[in-house]
Amino acid sequence: MRVLGINAYMHDASVALLEDGQTLFAAEEERFNRIRKTHEFPIGAVARLRSESGLELDEIDCVAFPWHPLRYLRTAFRLCFDLFPPAFRLMTRAASPHANAPAWLKILQVSQDVTAAFEREQRPRVRFVGHHFSHACAAYYLSPFDDAAILVMDGYGDGCSTSWHLGKGGKITTLRTNYALDSLGILYAVVTKHLGFRTIHDEGTVMAMGARGTDALLEDFRKLVHLLPNGQYRLAREYFSFHRYGEVRPFSDLYLERFGPFRRRDEPITQHHMDIAYALQRTVENAILHVARELQRTTGVKNLCFGGGVSLNCVANTRLALESGFDHVHVSYSPADSGVAQGAALAATYGRGGINDIARSKLDASPYLGPSFSESEIRAALEERRMAYAMVDDPSAEAARRIADGECIAWFQGRAESGPRALGNRSILADPRDPGVRRRINQEIKQREWFRPFAPAVLAERAAKYFEPVLQSPYMSFAVDSRPEVRLHIPAVVAEDGSARIQTVRPDQNPLFRRLIERFDATTGVPMVLNTSFNVRSPMVGTPGDAIDTFLSSDLDALIIGGHLITREHPVDRWLPS
Repeated sequence: MRVLGINAYMHDASVALLEDGQTLFAAEEERFNRIRKTHEFPIGAVARLRSESGLELDEIDCVAFPWHPLRYLRTAFRLCFDLFPPAFRLMTRAASPHANAPAWLKILQVSQDVTAAFEREQRPRVRFVGHHFSHACAAYYLSPFDDAAILVMDGYGDGCSTSWHLGKGGKITTLRTNYALDSLGILYAVVTKHLGFRTIHDEGTVMAMGARGTDALLEDFRKLVHLLPNGQYRLAREYFSFHRYGEVRPFSDLYLERFGPFRRRDEPITQHHMDIAYALQRTVENAILHVARELQRTTGVKNLCFGGGVSLNCVANTRLALESGFDHVHVSYSPADSGVAQGAALAATYGRGGINDIARSKLDASPYLGPSFSESEIRAALEERRMAYAMVDDPSAEAARRIADGECIAWFQGRAESGPRALGNRSILADPRDPGVRRRINQEIKQREWFRPFAPAVLAERAAKYFEPVLQSPYMSFAVDSRPEVRLHIPAVVAEDGSARIQTVRPDQNPLFRRLIERFDATTGVPMVLNTSFNVRSPMVGTPGDAIDTFLSSDLDALIIGGHLITREHPVDRWLPS
């Protein structure tokens, strides 16, 4: 059975192809149209899927879409009834730029858009899947657990913003949902806007700001979220007006009187702003823990699968792992909306009927599901740009040597990662020992906020020497403390508060990237490299052409793409024929 998952018209448009439950391809459209968090139908991702697989529309049994129109309409009618007449404003693009009435009307044409993308006339069968159920399927079916509680938290889905599920013996049962606008995801988003950043885009920046904040505003901020019995919570409505005006006016006068006016994007970031970020982060962490502890008590299971956009918060995830009562917490490689195309396809494959042991054994939890490019495609991109290059026999050894010598290199290898984080195939890599490299990458290469931290990609079996507690974090899902005795030796990958969002690299996870770290360790005695996404104020690079163009427009020292090495000294071969 072949199922094509499509997420479109909302943010993080993406595509996934499953055959008999095995994910063959998964990619975000932003890697192709170069629009971050794009809402557009993923025509570029579909085109690449077709070119790699040769698949035609008549070979697809079902198209799965991770939103349920009727469920959303019921939610919209409830909001309009409860908050008449202001709630009608929430349907506009200005009030709700990421999910609004025009976007929902487009859902009705998904079958037509799929047909056009495949250049055919027949219409495919479309199965609409609940948004949170899509998240739950991605969280559970891509985990190592047979029995697990499943917690989904995001801005809002088509009926709620928090949902509880139970995965048992391969079958998922929904236990509880909440009111859509009592949303920790919305809270984080609108405070991100208050601090001068973009909603849905920059919540990670605010999380990083929190590492430099104090608890000066924490007690006042806690008043924004009421923790109720039985794992429930509600936002304190008197502080907000997003339920009436959306992003046009998300806060009441009471909030602005206490926490100050909106910061303009070009204004300096002050200690006050960092204290708001700290208070937001701690308040949201406490609310997540409140919900998760009750979920554990209710279900009695010891494994938790956490999904939805809120699960990208690696600091909160670590507290879940340590304080929730669950023995094991799993967060997938693409837990936010870029992964719901895959989740919807899993739901259409297994649905509520469950998955048997044979089918589960075929599920591949590898994140490397995006496009790969042949040597001929790489060379065509190089020659089109008249690039000089050298061939290297051992890209890992070449990269490790250059990193140890102090270079910041771009690394483009194999299949692209699915999800928002570079996991060693579309990465910028550098020496974690260099105290100046964080400023250089942030300000000179990536041209972004100076305080943004970087991840250490560390050999899994050596992580305990540098970090505590020891958590397996192959997808950069957890932020742990660096050990005080080694902190000064790896300053480039340690945040202001001593934490690090680690990527643990196992021998079976990514052999080429693993070998690079091993070569760097053999040279320096440090079993890790600094790893951040290969992009400059744009989506992660998608094609060899993107990689070369990004290298040329940046201050990177070298680019290793497949076996091809491009350096800063002679990036352009002026003798290539025109």
